[in-house]
Amino acid sequence: MPTPWTRIHAALAAARGPLTYELVDQAVTAQVPEADDLDYKAAQRTDEPAKAELAKDLAAMANAGGGLLLVGVAEAGTGAALTISHADVELTPQLEQQVHAINAVRVQPIIESIEVQRLENPSNLGHGVLAIYVPASPDAPHFVLRQDGALAAPRRNGPHTVWLREREIERAYADRFARRLNEEARLQQVRLDVDARLHGTDPWFLGVAIPRNPRPTLLPSPTAEQVIETVTRSVSLDHTSVWQDTPTGSAKGENLQRLYGPAAKQMEDYFINPRRGLRRWIIRKSNGAVDDAYAELHHDGAVVFAFPLPSDPKLRATEGSTSFVRVSFIERGATALVALAAAWAESLAISGPIAVQATALPRKDIPTSAMKAIAPETAGPWTLSETVVPTTIALESLEVVTSDLLDPLDREDRRATAVQIAEDVLHQFGVRNLEILREHNG
Repeated sequence: MPTPWTRIHAALAAARGPLTYELVDQAVTAQVPEADDLDYKAAQRTDEPAKAELAKDLAAMANAGGGLLLVGVAEAGTGAALTISHADVELTPQLEQQVHAINAVRVQPIIESIEVQRLENPSNLGHGVLAIYVPASPDAPHFVLRQDGALAAPRRNGPHTVWLREREIERAYADRFARRLNEEARLQQVRLDVDARLHGTDPWFLGVAIPRNPRPTLLPSPTAEQVIETVTRSVSLDHTSVWQDTPTGSAKGENLQRLYGPAAKQMEDYFINPRRGLRRWIIRKSNGAVDDAYAELHHDGAVVFAFPLPSDPKLRATEGSTSFVRVSFIERGATALVALAAAWAESLAISGPIAVQATALPRKDIPTSAMKAIAPETAGPWTLSETVVPTTIALESLEVVTSDLLDPLDREDRRATAVQIAEDVLHQFGVRNLEILREHNG
């Protein structure tokens, strides 16, 4: 999702929104110069020096906080003789693919979530400007090979590119590690804040997701309408991630119909009236302690999702103090959390990876409760009862599991992230196989 606010928007005092060829044309007319977050290239060649130069440009911008690189705009001269002019290029899929290939092969570590957009000239169809959006990278510093064979880290300095010195590289690594520590602390704090409010007679699925590139706090607050659209969108993303291309009438499709339902749909009766919180929107049934599906959508892009894990009353009657955790409900929680995080990031135009954490919690109505994994006992299409998984291990607490959603808009990546979260939770119980996402199991 290309950023709706760039140096071009700022220079032209343009409203937030997608970058267009018309805006680039206005920037050329206004002679908007290059800056630390804006770089022009007259053409994208395919020779070796040009590939090395593009790799340097991408890494330099990522190391300087991100920005926009426009291929098809030329800058010539300096000072009073500086001129900006059009240099439209042919917009081909190969042109986009070359950017991603250079990033993958020549930049270390790879810059996650670079986006490429073709801005077609209405007067010259098939030609125009290639816009490359480089995010502020949480993995900085990024390195490339210089012509002398040395691995070095470039950085934008105004309209120029410089090489970081040893002390600056040391500081960049320190900043990266500090970001990771701050991210972990924020994940933990958000998770514990919600954990303290949960109650009831059922165990819980609790998940938290935080983007690696949070939304700036100075931007306008998200609206209630965005929240409503996000929950609706998350249900759709959840469904497509789980079902993929499974035919409804197939054996696998019938199994999914029996076991799966988007967990976020538990909120559909009350998400239409989200409540304001401290720099967040809260979706819940009522005030006070939480005993039903619950979500928080923070203004910086963070997401919380919790929902209770009910079990068969007959099974509960056999072990009154046990917290029974159904395998498929953990999968449903994982897919819902990932989908909600992706939909919120999409709504807020946040790009880049999202850190995801999840766990299962025992019931809150008694001081201690061992958790056991359960699964349905079936006969053909019918569910007979719920039984404790034979290999399950009784646990009073679980480790919090962590994963990274690298591309929130990619169905396969959302699914793979949900699978990892679900497996890491359930493997702690000794459960080997998933029920809903089982084809990912060996």
